[in-house]
Amino acid sequence: MSFVKDIHERISILEFVTKHTGHCFRQLRGREYWLGQCPFCQNKKVFWVNTLTGFCGCWRAKCQADAPGGGRPMDVINFYARLYHVDNSQAIADLGRLL
Repeated sequence: MSFVKDIHERISILEFVTKHTGHCFRQLRGREYWLGQCPFCQNKKVFWVNTLTGFCGCWRAKCQADAPGGGRPMDVINFYARLYHVDNSQAIADLGRLL
C-alpha cells in the first residue's frame, strides 16, 4: 500500500477538517455530505465535505478562484497544504507523522 493511499484511508476528512478549523459541520443529503463555514473565506454554509469521496471544497466563486489549482475539490493532503501554506510533499510528511 502506498504512503499517500494510507493517509487517505486512515485520516477521516470530516474529522480532520473539523479538528483543524474548529468549525462545526451539519449533515446534508444522507450520511456522507456535510456543510459548514469555509476556513478560507469565512463564509458560513459554503464549505462542503463529502465523507464518501474524501474530498472537500468551497462553493464561493471568489474562494475557488483564490485557491491553488483553481478551486478543485481537495483531499486531506491538499486541504492541509492550503490551510497551513505548505507544499504537498510537506503536507504528506506532516500527515504521515499523525498516523
